[in-house]
Amino acid sequence: MNNLDFAHSVIEKLAGAGLSEVCLCSGARNAALVEAITSHGGMKIYSFYDERSAAFFAMGRARALGRPVAVCSTSGSAVAELLPAAMEAYYSGAPLVLLTSDRPREYRGSGSPQAVEQLKMFEGHVEHQWDLTIDEVVPEFNVSSLPVHVNVCFDEPILNKPLPKDKPGPDYQASEFASKVTRPLVIVSGLSVLEADRVRVALEKLKLPSVLEATSNLSGDKTLRSLQLLPWAIRAENFLVHFDSVIRVGGVPTLRLFRDLDQKLSSVPGLSFPRLPFSGVARQSNDRVQSLDDFVSFSEANTFAASPALGALAISDSQLSSVFNHSPSSELSCFFNIKQRLPQQCHVFLGNSLPIREWDSVGHFECDAGKVFSAQRGVNGIDGLVSHFLGSVHERLENVLILGDLSFLYDSSGLWALSHLKSEVSLKFFVINNGGGRIFRRLFEN
Repeated sequence: MNNLDFAHSVIEKLAGAGLSEVCLCSGARNAALVEAITSHGGMKIYSFYDERSAAFFAMGRARALGRPVAVCSTSGSAVAELLPAAMEAYYSGAPLVLLTSDRPREYRGSGSPQAVEQLKMFEGHVEHQWDLTIDEVVPEFNVSSLPVHVNVCFDEPILNKPLPKDKPGPDYQASEFASKVTRPLVIVSGLSVLEADRVRVALEKLKLPSVLEATSNLSGDKTLRSLQLLPWAIRAENFLVHFDSVIRVGGVPTLRLFRDLDQKLSSVPGLSFPRLPFSGVARQSNDRVQSLDDFVSFSEANTFAASPALGALAISDSQLSSVFNHSPSSELSCFFNIKQRLPQQCHVFLGNSLPIREWDSVGHFECDAGKVFSAQRGVNGIDGLVSHFLGSVHERLENVLILGDLSFLYDSSGLWALSHLKSEVSLKFFVINNGGGRIFRRLFEN
């Protein structure tokens, strides 16, 4: 059985329990469910971009019809948006079906993107709860007059069979790791300015090829420029040509390569020095006992030979400028132009993973010097971005928010917080109108 077959089985069983209407909030993790629902033929579908609103609408329909109505969401913080309606449905008696997608069970507690404790969110406010995976039989659902929760776990690729997983990478302590590998790649993300100062010293000593995401607050550092690689120059397909291991420092990266450590590169040794006690990957590892202070000690105790990857993967700023000038209307060209025009001293809030990746992808890292970067990367949801930005403004700097159109719409009420800011605070908003994110064009035909 693949993910689509699994999703179709879930929807068929729900239809058998009386479900005939669904409020859809399309995402990546629930793509198989969206496909199964839209192709079922017997479902009336309402499309929403705001899970909270969708859940209340579904509850209203359930009460009006007197039979089950579902709200279908992607994983992570999107699931939390269903709780207010679940509470109301429980105490007012409405057969609301909370149909949530989830990452595989082994990701729970890892801090990996979109992996949160979804089963605990609705405890005390649902009559029944089912936690389903592809290798288990889909049960018969019982929906009476109270809300129920159907949590469906999907591995990647979402619309196909899960990738076969290799043997998990070895669990190394720092000293053993250094004795076993010779060509590590360093990925740094999610550091405060003070944390970045400590990590900078360690990176200078190690002299290893590094991907320094903007949120590391190190991407514009002149002393590290010769070690810095563009994130999209390194893919799972060419990784082993240049590297034999990964060292992760700070927060969970946006880099797709990091997620491939659970899939295509699952046998590659990895060592993490996180700022919080989360590994960011599903495979079990001793990495999570490390800390940022341990990374400084690691750099003092170990040396590595100069890596040929620095030359082989180098892409010049002039080459990038040529590409962007040739395609001035592209989304990356938009980020390139924003980066070129912002003042040297400012606070840049990069809405979520896509803005971070696109900011990093346009290179010209000298433009990052003097800037303070922040983002929302805990659960990796899009909700609350406007409010988060306005709550984190620097009064003495120009504050710049860059986010997608869907993210802005999702928290447009957050503009209310402007009334709480001093009139002299400098703010700029850049909203990328990309039709709700390119992810939907990749996942769905319509």
